Amino acid sequence: HKHNVVVDVRNMKSFDERTFFSYDQVVFVFMNALDSVPSSTLELFERISLTEKNHQEIYAMIICDEFEIEKCDHSKKIIKKWCEKENLLFKGTFQLGAGLIIMKSLRKYTVTMMIEKFVDKIINHQEVFMSLTAFSLNGFIKDGNRYWRNEMKKKRKEVKMNQK
Repeated sequence: HKHNVVVDVRNMKSFDERTFFSYDQVVFVFMNALDSVPSSTLELFERISLTEKNHQEIYAMIICDEFEIEKCDHSKKIIKKWCEKENLLFKGTFQLGAGLIIMKSLRKYTVTMMIEKFVDKIINHQEVFMSLTAFSLNGFIKDGNRYWRNEMKKKRKEVKMNQK
């Protein structure tokens, strides 16, 4: 069955917290900063705290650079606690480990499929607690080393170019 869904994508600069009450569902997407919610997102929470709310459903996609998805747990707890305090409905998270490396590999297609499942859960107003790291520990180390070797090669080329 079809749903009428209106998607309004905003970043920190374009989001107007005074319109927060008009949304049924809000999805926060961010990269963990020091194993926690980044200060820019916390600032947004603070701005929203001062506005009218309508028991919106809150979801989050939390991306961490580390292999261990557990690094996202602290952020999930912060968002859940904020929702309780603000009388919002915390509906869940999609936690993605090794985010930067995955998005530069073929595994990004797996992530795309998982995001589609996440979106489907949101559209259907379901609770969701998904996580994906898409690596074995050995695969993570192997891809991570390959990524950093390539970055070092780029940097060496850049240094050589600047020395000429």
